[in-house]
Amino acid sequence: MPDDPTNEQSPAPRPTRQRMLTPEQRRFLGTPRARDPEPPPPSSPEPVEPPPQREARTSRSERPPERRQAPPEPVEPAGEWEEERGPSAEPGKRTSGGLLRLDQTASRTSEMQRAFLIIGVLVVLGLTFLVGMKFPYLKYKFLTSRQAPKLEGTVANKFPGVATEDLIEQGLQLEREGKLQDAAERYLAAKHKDLAYRGILARVGKIAYDNKDLAMADQLFERAIAFDEDVETSNYYRGLIAVRRKDVPGALRSFEAAMVAAPFVALYPYFLGEALRLDHHPREAIPRYEHAILLSNDVDEARICRFKIRMALLEAAEATPVKEELEAKKAAGKLAVDWMLTAAAIDLREGRLDEAIPLLLLARDAGEPVVFASCITDAYFVEAAHKHPRVAEVSRVPAG
Repeated sequence: MPDDPTNEQSPAPRPTRQRMLTPEQRRFLGTPRARDPEPPPPSSPEPVEPPPQREARTSRSERPPERRQAPPEPVEPAGEWEEERGPSAEPGKRTSGGLLRLDQTASRTSEMQRAFLIIGVLVVLGLTFLVGMKFPYLKYKFLTSRQAPKLEGTVANKFPGVATEDLIEQGLQLEREGKLQDAAERYLAAKHKDLAYRGILARVGKIAYDNKDLAMADQLFERAIAFDEDVETSNYYRGLIAVRRKDVPGALRSFEAAMVAAPFVALYPYFLGEALRLDHHPREAIPRYEHAILLSNDVDEARICRFKIRMALLEAAEATPVKEELEAKKAAGKLAVDWMLTAAAIDLREGRLDEAIPLLLLARDAGEPVVFASCITDAYFVEAAHKHPRVAEVSRVPAG
């Protein structure tokens, strides 16, 4: 046959070297490569024989008995490359679409990170706002929760064998009879017997406050807050005690805590405004008085709050709108008590003591003792009474 390799003219093989098969012949015959007996000399390279052409086989019987499987070709990951190849791309060949995909993925990752960052900032700002609104109450809870509440006193075992309810009934009866010390002892003994009985500490604290025992009252109100009893009332009285002690920061803390615990009671923002004025912040006090007006349904309370706003404006050196409104009230007719005292305050501020004294006397005798007492005890007139004895004389609140 012309394709038979035995008929081809080729130089005779060397006696010392076995003729080698080409890789195509070994795959065709399924024969492993024989080890050469000795390495070929480097000086005379042997010509490479052309691979024999395979005959077309028409039957399965002509196949060799076994065939070694060719080593698998490296398989590229399908997924990303196939998605990026177009229909005309050759199989197994990477295109530049993979680079574009990586850039797009990086861009999307950057956008997601920026979105998460913005959301995180908004969440932090929201939490900061909420914490700021609740800060006084949270501060109070933190300070009172660092240790478990305890009761101290010598009345724990003073009434052995007497039930808690009996002690409460005895205390109420003694309080009605005016025996406040005996009533307080029975109340505290009942609290020692039953720590879950609520309201006792604040009640005894009020008894001490009415008896001018401010140290004992403050201690009892502090214990009531620690036991989470009457929190708003206890903080309110602690604020009043702090004002009497000239502890303005303590008063601010107590009134703020009372307002947070009971936000719909007009009394607490009113006294918070008073404490702010004592702390020389009259402008900050005005919104507190205005909020108290919104919460109050009493006409006299609203008049007193408006008078306090005018006093705060005078302290803030903003007397012009107060004077203009006062002139309008004078033109309309007789002045009410709160406006008489407003006119007296302006006269005192401008050094017209002789004009202020008659106004104070008219306001005292006008027949509105509640409004007069609330306005004349304002810090503005208290300070003027310390400077001028005549003001102190006419500023006395009528008895009864």
